[in-house]
Amino acid sequence: MARPLNDRPALTGAEQLAGLAAPAAGQAAGRPDAGWRRLANTALLPAAGAGPDWLGAMLEDLGSRAHPLIARSDEAITGLMAVECKGLEAGYPATIAASWHTDLTFAGTPLVARADAAGALAGLVRAAGAELGARALLIAGSEADAALMAAVAEAAGRLGVDWRLIASHERAALRPAGASYETWLEKNFSTKKRKEFRRIKARLAATGDLAFESLEPGEAVAPWVDDFIALERAGWKGRRGTAVGCDEALTAMLHKGLGRLAARGDLGFWKLSLDNHPAAMLFAPMAGERAWLLKIAHDEALARFSPGVLIILEATRELMAAGRFSLIDSCAMPGHWLIEHLWRERIAIADFMIATPGTPQWLFALVVAAERGRRAVRAAGKRTFYALTGRRVK
Repeated sequence: MARPLNDRPALTGAEQLAGLAAPAAGQAAGRPDAGWRRLANTALLPAAGAGPDWLGAMLEDLGSRAHPLIARSDEAITGLMAVECKGLEAGYPATIAASWHTDLTFAGTPLVARADAAGALAGLVRAAGAELGARALLIAGSEADAALMAAVAEAAGRLGVDWRLIASHERAALRPAGASYETWLEKNFSTKKRKEFRRIKARLAATGDLAFESLEPGEAVAPWVDDFIALERAGWKGRRGTAVGCDEALTAMLHKGLGRLAARGDLGFWKLSLDNHPAAMLFAPMAGERAWLLKIAHDEALARFSPGVLIILEATRELMAAGRFSLIDSCAMPGHWLIEHLWRERIAIADFMIATPGTPQWLFALVVAAERGRRAVRAAGKRTFYALTGRRVK
């Protein structure tokens, strides 16, 4: 498995990245993106989703509506995130800058400098107002780390503006804490459950040649991506048209983003094969001491053998054996039927909104109310949909 090492854009798409795009292999550290990469390597919180490899690829291939929001201090980049503008058409009484979301967005934590996180966040808020005319900045899906949330409050205080927590939840995570995989397994699962894991693995192995593989350093990642895309598209996501392989732009971005991460040693990729055909696959972007389980796919014809469970357990073994991760985020929805029964620890995730300078308190209150109302309507719609269809969270 590969191990981790640890201007203002006026146009759209690839042209937005005039001074920010990830450099090609072999380019010197003095390239225009060096400041972005320095920030990514030294940020208050590691955030692979906002780094030049992943976010750069997304902006190039998917970014027609996105705007890279940048904070600077003495010409150094101190804060960075991607946003899109929303207004009356989305039900807001004024323009807001909201975290940009795509089908390949896996975390909304912004990159902010450790030395002055509050100053960096204040810079992002100012840029949202000055560059986009936004009355508020909505940061969604961010890790609700205590230091980051304290910096949000301090940034609002420095700017003399209001801020609000819009929503929060917890999702499954793994904190290795130096423990061995065997110790973790014994601590978290009963003897009966551990026997069940061994039994389903033995049953699957009895049907053919079962093998577990991980992407090796320097190995070509493109065939792995192709296999994953094909496996995902063959399942329920393909039937619904939501698989990555159903969209050419998403397919191109996934190849590009994973290729860049792999070239830097910041990608974990695992495959469970039966008779040389993928039974399950899983990959994880990495940054410093963090990793994110971004996507998993399995062969639905083998569902009775729980290949998703088996590959997560094998990936957990390798992640723990690496000896460097302090936190692995499952990136799963709350209540996910699979991962929450395997990973018992939780990570706090928050959505929060900060008024931009000059926004009247009454207008900010209306924007906050509109956002909360929009979410309430959407949640009610989802509940009704699941009740009528009998579907569960996957």
